[in-house]
Order: sequence, then C-alpha cells, then structure tokens
Amino acid sequence: MANLLNQFLDNFSWDKHFKKYAKNKLCAGKTYEEVYKQALKKNYSECTDKYIAVICEEPLATITEVLSLWMQNKVPVLVPALIKNHELTQLKSSLNFSSARPVEGVISPASFVDKDEALVVYSSGSTGLSKGILHSFRGLFSSALGTSEFYNLEEKERWCLKLPLNHLGGFMIFVRCFLSGMEVNQDLKKSEYVSLVPTQLKKTGGRSLKIKCSKEKEGHPSWRSSTNPRGISRFSRYGSESITNLWHDRDLLSCVV
Repeated sequence: MANLLNQFLDNFSWDKHFKKYAKNKLCAGKTYEEVYKQALKKNYSECTDKYIAVICEEPLATITEVLSLWMQNKVPVLVPALIKNHELTQLKSSLNFSSARPVEGVISPASFVDKDEALVVYSSGSTGLSKGILHSFRGLFSSALGTSEFYNLEEKERWCLKLPLNHLGGFMIFVRCFLSGMEVNQDLKKSEYVSLVPTQLKKTGGRSLKIKCSKEKEGHPSWRSSTNPRGISRFSRYGSESITNLWHDRDLLSCVV
C-alpha cells in the first residue's frame, strides 16, 4: 500500500485528475469538469488565515468548497451546517479558524503538496467539548486507496451518501469517490455501495431493505442472516463497529425503507 500511495502522490495534480474524469458525474448530477470550474471561482486570496470553516447544507456545496480550499493550500474545517453561534464559538476555542467567504475572481490551482495539514474534523464531543482532529492528505488518500483496492472500485460506480460530510465516515465517502472517478450519490436505489451506522442498518439493511444481488464480486464472502436472507456482503470498517459498509452489485432491484 505504501508503494501504491507514493506512486499516486508523486503523479497527482488537481488539473490532471479533474481532466481524467471530466465527464464522469461527481455529485448531484454535476460532472467532475463542472465541479472543477465552480471550485476555481471561489477565491480566498484575500483571506490570510490557513484554517477556513466549511459550513454548507448541501453535499455538492461542501465538496466544492473543500476542493477549492485544497487547491489554494488552505485547510478546510468541517462544521455542522445547522450549528448555533455559541456552539461555533466553542469550536473556535480549541482551534482558531476563519469563517471567511470567497471573493469574486477565478483562481489557478496551486501545485498539490503532500502535507500533514489537509482537513480538520471535529469529534462528537460525547466526553466533553468537541475537539478539532487534524488529518493529513497521506492519511486520507491512503485510506481511500486501500478501500478502492479492497473493493475493486471502478470509475462511474456510485457510493450512497447517508452520513454527514462533516463527520469522517461521511467525508471519506467523498474522498474514495473522488480518487476513483466515482459518484457521490444520495439515491440508494441507484448506488453500488452504501456506508451505514448500526442504527441505519437496522432501519434500512434488515427486513426493510429488499435487494436483489445476481452475483458477487470475486473474493467477497456473502453475509447471510435471518434478517438478510438474500445475502449482502457486509464489512466493518474504520477499526470499530461504528460504521458498516454494505456492497451490492448493479442489479439492485428495490430498496424499501
């Protein structure tokens, strides 16, 4: 995996990557080319801060903002869209980030730099105040490339987004799709992959989820139980049971929640 990651990073550039998958859909029906053009219009040149808050309700807006900031060597700080002012103040107490918005003007993407400061995601705060956790490009890309290799992901496939992008579980769906030329989709009926937490799995992945799988990808054992008699490959990821990835093939018949 280290050799694969190093080879990928040595040859990666924003412009080349977007051109490679230009006509593929990335999110909300928009192609990689269209998202790239929108990201280049978000100019943060007047902001001297390194850490910039990304507070968006729609996945496409979040993805566009993150890509734009990355291409300007800024560090996106993922913040919940419905956050209240006093909560925002609390988050800033652990990391001084800016809520600056872009100005008019098209940017030129900076050269990609494999740096330790790529993204800040806040913890849940279940044991106290939420803490900003810094992630590197090497960590994000290594995880995504490892998942791509394990599942044998293919460009133009779709990963259903049922988790918030301001959480690492949701954000990594975007990273996997972006690096593989796949689409971030929100329609389970039109997706090959989905990531769910256990509560979501109980609601949509047991008796209430009806899926037809005509075949399995080679090497992926089937998971069968009394609540899932049809057989869906199930994998626990992220080193815990908090997130479950389900795979099913393109012959998905129906999903009834």
